[in-house]
Amino acid sequence: MSKAQRPLYLFLVAVVLLNTLLWLDSFDRYLSSRYHITLSATLPERAFALSRQTQDLITHVQQLTSAKLVQFVKIGRASCRERVSSPV
Repeated sequence: MSKAQRPLYLFLVAVVLLNTLLWLDSFDRYLSSRYHITLSATLPERAFALSRQTQDLITHVQQLTSAKLVQFVKIGRASCRERVSSPV
């Protein structure tokens, strides 16, 4: 491996490992449903903590985003109704 390839290789390995840690719970469910292998049977519960916190955070952000979108749609509809109902 050349000196130019080594940093890229290390970066890719780090990204894969970080991604595995962040999505370990999902990866466990995938392996369980597809290959009947459960990581949660062999790994300690605390190994899944970061993954579950990440999923909880994503769920929370999605809920907030959905709520804001609903508010914007309601405001937009009310604005359109006012324009249509007001005489020119």
